[in-house]
Amino acid sequence: MRNNRRKNKTLLLTTLLFIITIGFAALAANLKIDGVVNVAKTSWNVHFENVDITSGSVTATTVPVVDDVNKNTTEITYAVNLTKPGDFYEFTVDMVNSGTIDAMIDSLVNGLFEVDGETTKTLPSYLESSIKYNDDIDIARYHYLKANTTEKIKVRVSFRTDINPGDLPSTSSESMKLILKADFKQADNNAIDRPLPPTYDMGDVVNYDPVNDTKCTTGENCLRWRVITSNDTTTNKTVSLQLDHNIVNKMAWVTSEDYNDASNYGSNGNVNKGPITILKRLETETANWSDSLKLNYTYDTSAAENNYGVLSCSNGVCTIKNETVTNSLKARIITGEEMRDLTVKAGAGSGTNAANWNIAGSRSYSWYNFSKRDRIIGTQSASNNGDTSLYWLLENTIVNTNSGATSGSANGYSDNEGYWMLTPGADYTYYAWFVSYNGNIYSETVRTYNSYGIRPVIDILKTKLI
Repeated sequence: MRNNRRKNKTLLLTTLLFIITIGFAALAANLKIDGVVNVAKTSWNVHFENVDITSGSVTATTVPVVDDVNKNTTEITYAVNLTKPGDFYEFTVDMVNSGTIDAMIDSLVNGLFEVDGETTKTLPSYLESSIKYNDDIDIARYHYLKANTTEKIKVRVSFRTDINPGDLPSTSSESMKLILKADFKQADNNAIDRPLPPTYDMGDVVNYDPVNDTKCTTGENCLRWRVITSNDTTTNKTVSLQLDHNIVNKMAWVTSEDYNDASNYGSNGNVNKGPITILKRLETETANWSDSLKLNYTYDTSAAENNYGVLSCSNGVCTIKNETVTNSLKARIITGEEMRDLTVKAGAGSGTNAANWNIAGSRSYSWYNFSKRDRIIGTQSASNNGDTSLYWLLENTIVNTNSGATSGSANGYSDNEGYWMLTPGADYTYYAWFVSYNGNIYSETVRTYNSYGIRPVIDILKTKLI
């Protein structure tokens, strides 16, 4: 008992000392907060700079002007006369935030102002007007314009071509004044980064409906495409897509009938008038595709020893040597240069000759001579050591199933041995390049009609695939 009491006293004393010690420390504490606030120089300066009129625009009666000296333009006024369907006026201008405070778009107005000053929010049905970023992404409320950054935007007004006679102006002349107005405010929690165009790797699958001009997932006109742009970046507005099958299974590059000169056509054909049979057939096969796909494209073969000069297409009207070939072409076919870039990027063209291939120096009828490979496009067979990452270029042909590509018969397409390219061969006047089912790239006589077909290529705005 005695020992127990002694233990209890010791325990109690220790506890009391502990409590006292804590209490003493708390009473002795000194709390202090010192703060220094430095306010840096700030500025707010959001304005327009650098107007650039797009080539082909009609002449404006009031040209859009900005003050690039004082850099304080916040409103742009312009006036144009559009006299016929197809006329347009377009310019780009920089939206600049040269201040130190992040800004965001609060509202953006492209209003229509009549001469008498009365304002309407609706354009006449025969006009179209748009404001977009220069990469064709739509501008929207709350998009950031961060401090010390610039965004180039594109303003366009056009006289529509897809109109009925009853939609045309009722008077001989209507003058309209258009004003672009952008309202900004300091960025808050609503601010968002503006979207950027997607980037694609070569061979990526894209589902696109060329009839309704839209990205798709299902439907009768929803077609499967492969990206053939070899080095895509966010600065590219367009991407090149090749259909994953032939739209015409087997046909000649140019027939004697289309060439229309039997003596010069000869027994094997002649490339000097270009692939006019292919282009005409493409026009027919794609007639129901959207008019937005009408071809604007130039391909120059004049550097080749045997060539057809320049293929020039504007809004679907294509000419070769000043002869009109098509009036409403909406697709083309792959070129030798595009195929070279694909093979080199994949590593299949690692040989020096392959990387330096050009239309003027294509002196062999078989492309594999320009590479250190037996085949450019690889299969998994022992006799072919090409690059298997390009197998998709052989889709829907009579390709060996070991290649990893899909045989044409598996998808309901008739078998074929490959497809033509737009590029003439250099060895003979009657050769053009084509992609073979066996993983090689050859040139062949242009009159050949029972082996190779047409695989359409379109160059499409990325904004349509978002």
